[in-house]
Amino acid sequence: MASKKELKRDINFLTGEIIDTCLMHSYLKQGDEKAKQVIDGLMAEAVSLRNELIYKINHPGNDLKGSELKSYYSGLMKEMVEKTDQVFEKLSAFTE
Repeated sequence: MASKKELKRDINFLTGEIIDTCLMHSYLKQGDEKAKQVIDGLMAEAVSLRNELIYKINHPGNDLKGSELKSYYSGLMKEMVEKTDQVFEKLSAFTE
């Protein structure tokens, strides 16, 4: 298992990539208010996801020990990948 610090870095990196991509598309679609609203919503979703995952990392629960804690953090890594992929897919579907 990676450390909590590395997991937080990965979350921040992926969230940053989502926001950077959204900002690029927002710049390319200047003047289109509907596009701006959708892209702003995706950025808000990414920030919300980041905050949710960081909270879960910082508050795993007092009853988790050893292998349970390890599987908890592994589950968070999977959740991070799945949910960021969903946001990227929404962005891709919108920008096509």
